[in-house]
Amino acid sequence: MIHSGPSGKRRECARRVAEKGEREEFRADARAPRGCSPGARGLQELVEALQLQNQQLENTLEEEGRRWEAAAKAAAQKAEEAEQERSRMEAELQLMKATMAELENENAMLRLVG
Repeated sequence: MIHSGPSGKRRECARRVAEKGEREEFRADARAPRGCSPGARGLQELVEALQLQNQQLENTLEEEGRRWEAAAKAAAQKAEEAEQERSRMEAELQLMKATMAELENENAMLRLVG
């Protein structure tokens, strides 16, 4: 169905291009698809270029997201390792304090005995 007026022709042209679902290749001297103004070809090329640019930006965004996610996982793992090391050192300190207390008790008993 062709609508009257310039905007109707543009809509009809866009509908035909969308129905086709694939890009038509044009030589420099080729004419636009039947019923489409020469400007429609330029608009279609602009739309395709913008779609390609949008896809590239989405890919970049996804890649950056994966990088940030990997960095966050690495940071979380390092924090967990640091916490484990702190806990190990705390346990070692408690053991040293207990050993020191035992040695002080033995020293005190030796003084009393000897």
